[in-house]
Amino acid sequence: MENKAIIEGVLQEFAGLAKHPRKSYHEKAVSDYIVSRLAALGITAKQDGVYNVIADIPATPGYEAAPVTMLQGHMDMVCVAKPDRTYDPLTDEIVLKRDGNILSADGTSLGADDGMAIAISLFLIQQPIVHGPLRLVFTVDEEVSMTGATHLDPAHVQDVRYIINIDSESIEALCVASAGSSHATFTRQLSRQKADGQAALVLKAAGFIGGHSGETINEGKSNAIKAIAIGLQRLAQAGIAYTLAAFDGGDAANAIPSHAQAVIVLPADQVEKAQDILAAGAADHKLVYTDIETSISLTAEPAALPEQTVSPADTKALVVIIHPAVNGCLRIRKGCPTGDLTGQLVFHVPEKALLGCVVPAVAPAGHGAPQLPALHQLNEFQAGVVGALVTVDHSLFVQRGAVVLHQPLHHLQNEIHFQRFAHGIG
Repeated sequence: MENKAIIEGVLQEFAGLAKHPRKSYHEKAVSDYIVSRLAALGITAKQDGVYNVIADIPATPGYEAAPVTMLQGHMDMVCVAKPDRTYDPLTDEIVLKRDGNILSADGTSLGADDGMAIAISLFLIQQPIVHGPLRLVFTVDEEVSMTGATHLDPAHVQDVRYIINIDSESIEALCVASAGSSHATFTRQLSRQKADGQAALVLKAAGFIGGHSGETINEGKSNAIKAIAIGLQRLAQAGIAYTLAAFDGGDAANAIPSHAQAVIVLPADQVEKAQDILAAGAADHKLVYTDIETSISLTAEPAALPEQTVSPADTKALVVIIHPAVNGCLRIRKGCPTGDLTGQLVFHVPEKALLGCVVPAVAPAGHGAPQLPALHQLNEFQAGVVGALVTVDHSLFVQRGAVVLHQPLHHLQNEIHFQRFAHGIG
């Protein structure tokens, strides 16, 4: 088959998928779509209690005795949008834009991670390709908590000899561990007061690289929420008597915040001093990230005076909890198998060695006790790569480690909600 026909076929399947919202923890609609799409192709799929989809594809006649191979990916996506883009990830489809063979989305994340796994799998099973027994497994919540992987019935992998995971940007690599996450929520009841001051400033952090916090947490990027908090702490240390009226930042729990802003109220005679302090802080911040963040913009401009702010005590509490939080990767776990892998190969890792490199994901509230990922049930971990495909799912294994600030931090209403997002790189 010509490359063009392959590309068109895969993109057609992806376009169908893009019409169905699939934010983490909200995958029922897309799970139902996948089941119905498989049914249209003559395949009966199973849908488990957390909406994982499992489907067996019969072998080509004469190849029934071949080892079972699993094609695996996840159906949820990181849902983010540009600040000026109206987008509800629970109801809106992804609007696709195509320029030749380049596919993008109109002002939102595309969801190729990991919608392409589903699109590729759906395309492949329609092709006249000789194959043994295949099993499609599409899990939920890979981007946030591994719910699908930790709740996958071990029976679905116990007869599997090879896994081809379709979820990685590194073609010539085997993934045997990955970034994981844990969440902590801090809540504080707010006291509001009439704006006590004569002037207001809006602090804006923009132009930060951002990106997937699991894939790029170890690249030394800055964090827009953290940058605003550092600026606010500088003002406090300099004796500027300000109060917060608003603080917004970021888009999703697993996306490094690329933008943030805060509105503060302060005495009119301290505005110029505050702007000088913030400008010096911005210069320092840019210097620290010179070789990484090349497009940072940190500004403090006059703003309309709001009617209310939160109290000085609440203002201090918010800044104090954000400012010291660690951003980035604390450490990289050593000892996992590494190396450059090319060509056709089969890679075997004893279970004991594998379990020394990874720990299981923690089940979120309401989903029962934490469980070992299903692949840990095997006596021997066997991962196969065919051609340049990548194996072993980063939704099946999790490695913990560092902390990065998490968003969204909504306008200050009646409560402060602040969350940390922890990552480690296996």
